[in-house]
Amino acid sequence: MKDETGLSRRKFLADVSAGAAALGLTRMGFAKGKPTNSRKPEPVSVAIIGIGFRGTHLLQLSELIENIRVGALCDVFQPHLNRAKMIAGASVPAYSDYRQVLDRKDIDGVLIATPEHLHASMALDALDAGKDVFCEKSMTHTLSETRQLISAMKTSDRILQIGLQWRFRGHNQKVVQLIKSGAIGRPLLFRGTMMARLPWYIHSSDDPKLNRLLNWRAYREYTAGLVSEFGAHILDQVNWILGNTSPARCAGFGGLDHWKNGRNTYDNISLTYEYPNGERLALLSSGFDSHILVPLDIIGTEGSIALGGVAARLFRGRTHQRPAFERYVRAVETNIQMTTAIGSPSYRLDDTDSGDDSLQIGSVRSEGQSDWGAFNQLVAFADSIQTRTKPLVDVNVGARTAISALMGNEAIDHGRVASWPEQFEL
Repeated sequence: MKDETGLSRRKFLADVSAGAAALGLTRMGFAKGKPTNSRKPEPVSVAIIGIGFRGTHLLQLSELIENIRVGALCDVFQPHLNRAKMIAGASVPAYSDYRQVLDRKDIDGVLIATPEHLHASMALDALDAGKDVFCEKSMTHTLSETRQLISAMKTSDRILQIGLQWRFRGHNQKVVQLIKSGAIGRPLLFRGTMMARLPWYIHSSDDPKLNRLLNWRAYREYTAGLVSEFGAHILDQVNWILGNTSPARCAGFGGLDHWKNGRNTYDNISLTYEYPNGERLALLSSGFDSHILVPLDIIGTEGSIALGGVAARLFRGRTHQRPAFERYVRAVETNIQMTTAIGSPSYRLDDTDSGDDSLQIGSVRSEGQSDWGAFNQLVAFADSIQTRTKPLVDVNVGARTAISALMGNEAIDHGRVASWPEQFEL
C-alpha cells in the first residue's frame, strides 16, 4: 500500500528502524537494561487521538516499543489518517470521532496529541471510560480545566501522564542530581530560550474552519502559544530543579512582531518568573527563528550549568585570580593593551585571565536512546499501565506547568504582574 507521496509502509518502517538502530534503540525499548515488557508478556493496546505532526511522531515511536501495540487511530482530517495507516498498517481501525475509540473494550490507554484546547475534555472522557491516558503538554488550556482534572484524578484509579519529555532525558536527570548535590551552590537565576520558525498554513483544506483548526498553533482559542508550546519545557525543568515548586508571579512583554497574517498568538515573548524564595527565570521565545544552542542556563552561587538538547556543561568559578596590578603588568608585557572608553580599564586580559572568570570542570551527556525523551516517556507510560504505578509526570506536574504558562500570557495580555492563583496548592 502506498499513499499519495508513494511512500510504502515497508519502506517507511525500514527507514524508522534504521534511524532507531543508529540511536541504539531496539523494539525492547532500551538497548541496555532489563526488557520493558519483563513484568507482563502481552503489550498494552493504545489508541492515538490526533495524528498531526506530533501524533505521527508518537505513532512512529510506538512502533518501536515492544510492549506497546497501536490498536486504533483517530483524527478529524482524513489525510492524517491515511498517513497514519501507512505506518501502523491498513488493518488498524481508524476513526474520526474519539468517542468511538473510547467505546472499544480492547483499548487499554490513549495517547492524546490533539490541539491544546481539547486536551482536558478528551482526557476527562477517557478517564471516565476507564482508559489510562498519556496527554501531550500543555495539560490544560484554562485554569478551570486544570481544577477539573486534578479533582478527577483524586478519585480515579487510572494513569494520567503528561508529555513533558525533558524529564525523561538522561542528561536532564543528571543535571537535577548535580544541582541537588550542591555542584553549583544554590541555583538562583535561570535563562531559558526556545525559538522556532512558525510558517503560516502548513496544511491546506477547502474547508476554512478545518484550515483554521489544522493551523491551530496560530490561534489563541486553541493554544496559549509560545509559552505553552515551547516555554512549558523550560518552566517544567525549572520547577523540577527547585523541588517541584510553583512560580509566585510573572511579568513580561510580548507581541505579534513578525507574522502579520491574521494569527493572534504572540510570536515574540520575554517573561520573567519569580519563585517564592527569590529564584528568577528569564524566558525568551520567538516564532521566527530556530537558531538556538543552549535552551537553559542555570546560574548558582558557586557555579553554573549550560543545559542543551543533548548534553550539559558544568562551570565553576575560579578559586584564585591574579591581583589587578599583576594582571595589568602582564597585559603590558604581552602587548595586549587596547584603547578603551574613558573610565574603563586601559587593558584587556588574555583568554587565561579573561572576564570569563570560570572553568568548565565537566559535562554530562547521555548516549543513544537514554537521551531520547519522547521515546522514553512512552516506555514509561506503558510500564505504568502494566505495573499500575504512579507516573513520573503526573497531574500535579502537568498542572504546575500549565498554570505557569497561563500566568505568562496573563502578564502580557494585561500588562501587569500575574500571580499564582490564590488557594491553588499542588
